[in-house]
Amino acid sequence: MNLYEITQEQLSLNNLLEESVGGLTPELEEALELNRDNFQIKADGYVKAIKNYKAEADAIAEEIKKLQEKKKVCENAIDRMKTAMCTAMGAFGMPKFQTGVFKVSMTTSEAVNIIDESLIPEEYKKIKYDISKTDIKNAIKAGVEVSGAEIKENHSITIR
Repeated sequence: MNLYEITQEQLSLNNLLEESVGGLTPELEEALELNRDNFQIKADGYVKAIKNYKAEADAIAEEIKKLQEKKKVCENAIDRMKTAMCTAMGAFGMPKFQTGVFKVSMTTSEAVNIIDESLIPEEYKKIKYDISKTDIKNAIKAGVEVSGAEIKENHSITIR
């Protein structure tokens, strides 16, 4: 049986137990114990699978971190080499040239450099609003009604 079937069986057994007027019969007790054993066996398998997936996810996360670091090294090398080429092209007075295979040219672009943010007029500033879920949670717990929000109770599994 899979975990869903075991759970459904337990719910049925719980209903039978509630409905039984005579109390716990030996057959019902045996069925409950057997279902509990099935659950524990299945849960053991789930925990092992969870641990394996967690280890794999951690290894992948570590590999992603290494690849991101390597990507950053490559991007920095590209930036340094482009800057050096731009400087050299300026020194040689060559805004463009062609190698055997590639055409290289300098382009000019513009960017705004903010020197002092406090001096920028308000009309050029955008305000971003964030919702503080922590403050909302604290307010609701303190008895304040917050329209559009509620505290939702979540359940999770901890495996050690």
